[in-house]
Amino acid sequence: MCFSSNFRATIYVVIGFSFCNYKLLNFVFYLHILKALCYFRSRFVKVVYYVFSKRLV
Repeated sequence: MCFSSNFRATIYVVIGFSFCNYKLLNFVFYLHILKALCYFRSRFVKVVYYVFSKRLV
């Protein structure tokens, strides 16, 4: 996955701010995960399902 410099800058700002508010970092990080899951949902689900099915067999 390729992330734009804007996304990386946001991550750096969030990491820097985390020293002031750790709970907010967790919340923002969770939101970023949700965004990524929504954006790459179909591909992500297929990959995860494939990996888990291979490990369970």
